[in-house]
Amino acid sequence: MKSLIVWACCLACSTAVAQDAGGVTPWNRPRLHDWTLSFEARAWYQAPAGDLTLPGGVTPDDEIDLEELNMDSPRLSPYGELRVQRGKLRLGIAGSFFSAERGSTIETTRTLGDVDVYAGERSRLDFSHWSMDALALYELFSYVDGSTADGRDEVRIRGSLGGGLRVSGVDFDFSVNPTDPGRTGGEVLTSGYEGTFVELLAAGALDIDLYERWYLSVEASGGAFGLDDRTSASFSIEPTLAWHPRSRVGVEVGYRLLVHRMEDGESPREFEWSGSMAGLFAGLSVRF
Repeated sequence: MKSLIVWACCLACSTAVAQDAGGVTPWNRPRLHDWTLSFEARAWYQAPAGDLTLPGGVTPDDEIDLEELNMDSPRLSPYGELRVQRGKLRLGIAGSFFSAERGSTIETTRTLGDVDVYAGERSRLDFSHWSMDALALYELFSYVDGSTADGRDEVRIRGSLGGGLRVSGVDFDFSVNPTDPGRTGGEVLTSGYEGTFVELLAAGALDIDLYERWYLSVEASGGAFGLDDRTSASFSIEPTLAWHPRSRVGVEVGYRLLVHRMEDGESPREFEWSGSMAGLFAGLSVRF
């Protein structure tokens, strides 16, 4: 441990001396090449999860896990990102969309929103989710070291912090076919909720580039916002590995976890979803 501390101190001192002397070190060396515009088109194999409370319930415990409604199965959905980079500033806009319809058999008698459901009845849930992020990140540090024979940087490491805005929307449409049509006159019972939530975000990113061919990045963001009886909070993390056989075109794989907590209304008749959208993604990366 002592040797590690001594090594770190020596590195910091040597870097400071070199900078004072006007020398170039890995901490102030400019990158040989860099992109200005980047577009990522991805297919996200995502699945929703969490506990759902529809508005109109009798007690705060009138909730159900999306797994019980057979809504936890993943499916391919579009997910894309556009980024512009100028000097140490990076601006990005990302968006995703998910929609699914699932049928299930109710396991336990309960109340879901305005609907009384009984064990054994068949239900259906139509669910859609969309999200858009707008982020601005500023590079706090950069480390560039080594160069190849054909003029590429061997190692690049950069860290950035910033913030932005997240806008998310959900639409839950629940229906049930009563086992005894006589209690409803043969009508299908329905309940649901549709809403949009806006949050202010804090964000950070760490990027590691090897030989300007392999790229590993981890980006995380989180925030919250509330107005009257409508509040929400979210957190996302996204590790990504990309390979660019050519400087402009590459492929990438990664994992994205987007956690939500949304509330609208007053208990016990409020809407609430504490859940997530998560899964692997793969796609094409184009840089200019």
